[in-house]
Amino acid sequence: IVKDNTDIPEKNLQTKYDLVAVSNHTGGLTSGHYTAYSKNPQDGNWYSFDDDVVRQLNSDNNVVTKNAYILVYVQRTS
Repeated sequence: IVKDNTDIPEKNLQTKYDLVAVSNHTGGLTSGHYTAYSKNPQDGNWYSFDDDVVRQLNSDNNVVTKNAYILVYVQRTS
């Protein structure tokens, strides 16, 4: 348990993470539908995955919605 900031090494306070993927779920406990958003590390664009349909998103503004189920982050290297 961290009691105060003195328990955390200074280098860990500067750690940054980037969102790289989101898994979404719509529906209920017994049935539903999953979709996903993922950021392509080569071109920097976000893509939507819905069954066999993949499309590029115009912006990253709508990546995290009320249907977000799992968020995936990657630690920045610099």
